[in-house]
Amino acid sequence: MYFIHKPKLAHDFAWFLTTTAVSALIGAFGHLEILPLQTQAILLFCSRVINLISFYYFGRGTLHQFGWLDSGQIKHGHNAILVLASVWLVYLNVLYPGTKLGFRPVMTYGIIEMLLISGFLFIKNVKQNTAAHKTILIGIGIILVSAVIFKAMPQGLGLKPSDISHVLVAQSLIVLSKGFVKLK
Repeated sequence: MYFIHKPKLAHDFAWFLTTTAVSALIGAFGHLEILPLQTQAILLFCSRVINLISFYYFGRGTLHQFGWLDSGQIKHGHNAILVLASVWLVYLNVLYPGTKLGFRPVMTYGIIEMLLISGFLFIKNVKQNTAAHKTILIGIGIILVSAVIFKAMPQGLGLKPSDISHVLVAQSLIVLSKGFVKLK
């Protein structure tokens, strides 16, 4: 509700939070081994598409925050990166449905949007609003740890990497929300 009364950039961050939560929820069901493999693959694909959209809104909100979205070239470049990631996502998920490989475009796009674009801009402008920017950077860090665990943690240690990853994503949403509320 807080974001409804904030300027346009807050709507981007609200969409990021909402789509990330929905993506994690759908992804959690996609990892249920009691479901048929085809159902799992469809749920994981839907989760990944929504996850791409969530990263898009995070980057868009950041670009709004720092006045970079006013440039037509940056706006078009930002949209073009989403289109390329989407095509790559569809390609891999058609060839390798339900596999970790099919998540690679999401991880790559997330690194571009959250770390390279947003992380850079929040660090570069940290003095504008230190409390908000540091909180947001911690949230970005939690999501990056989540991605590393999902990608690098071996199966069979008693815990599923996807379960740990989804818990960390939920934690990052709480931290990011606190940072977004502090933004001016």
